[in-house]
Amino acid sequence: MKRMMIATVFIMLVTACASGSVADDKKNEMIVTPETKPIVDAFHIAPVIRSGEYVFISGIPAALPDIENASPEEIKAAIKRAYQTAFYMLGQAGATKNDIVDITTFHTNLKSTRSEIVEVHKELFDLEPYPAWTVVGVDALFMDTAFFEIKLTARIQ
Repeated sequence: MKRMMIATVFIMLVTACASGSVADDKKNEMIVTPETKPIVDAFHIAPVIRSGEYVFISGIPAALPDIENASPEEIKAAIKRAYQTAFYMLGQAGATKNDIVDITTFHTNLKSTRSEIVEVHKELFDLEPYPAWTVVGVDALFMDTAFFEIKLTARIQ
């Protein structure tokens, strides 16, 4: 009886795969814009991947030449630019900020920029359900002048 059930499940899976009803949406599509093409070519990374109903955005930095002497307004403006870039890239994949389900942000100066980070985040994500958000303090980011970087996942509804 157990072998019969296993055989039946196996046949169903093989039939589904052969008919194309399983795994067709598993193809990953890399979204490259004119702005990201040089980065793609130089580092062989995907700034945006669309995989089925999910969109993955890799690190979008916020940078300032001298974060230690930057004003709160300069810090907030740099963070907003990074988020606006992420939202633009989401749009290129057919998603919006309302589709974001998970955000991870990386910070080199977390203690000194925390209030600006939270203020911008609350301004940009003011409607429930809010995305999950993980904040990570790090020693350095890839771009020398970057103090903040966003990685996010969206699910297109």
